[in-house]
Amino acid sequence: MRHVTIHAVSLDATRTLFEPRDLASDYARVLARHGTELATAAIGGAIVDAWAEFSAASDPARDRFANEPGGSRQFWRRYLDRVCALAGAPRPSRFAAAELYDSFARPELWRVYPDVRPALEQLGAAGLRLAVVSNWDERLPLLLARLELIAGRHQPPAGSGQAIEKNEKRQNDKASQRARGDLGERQP
Repeated sequence: MRHVTIHAVSLDATRTLFEPRDLASDYARVLARHGTELATAAIGGAIVDAWAEFSAASDPARDRFANEPGGSRQFWRRYLDRVCALAGAPRPSRFAAAELYDSFARPELWRVYPDVRPALEQLGAAGLRLAVVSNWDERLPLLLARLELIAGRHQPPAGSGQAIEKNEKRQNDKASQRARGDLGERQP
């Protein structure tokens, strides 16, 4: 039996480390402030359906945000437009889209699972490097810092700026290579 030494652990971000506190209510509140009144239930269903559509249309070999001519802000603007269309509402203002985009980098919209910080501490105490492998956009490092989930021993998120989707094997390979490289090991 071959002995394997683990030097690093990679984790997904959303629904592994944290989750939105109340996604549909957050959307409804911002949309209402900008003149679009929608029931939270209608928004919740539209969020799920729009995400499924956007995911199905994504090229798994490319980052969905880098593919968008206007970057992640434009991606999320298009996404919000689709959510509203599916919920039977008119296209929201660009100000609503901008507010939602900025708000999701704030920690108060997210709930860190209760076992995450103790688990990260235990992994760090064991000398393991930690990396977040996610298909989030470029706001993830800021959000992780604001949620106090990163420290000096953690790797920057591997999904941000990697130009590949989370479920793509190459993204995990890149995160692994980054961790090994930082540990001074040869690349395979």
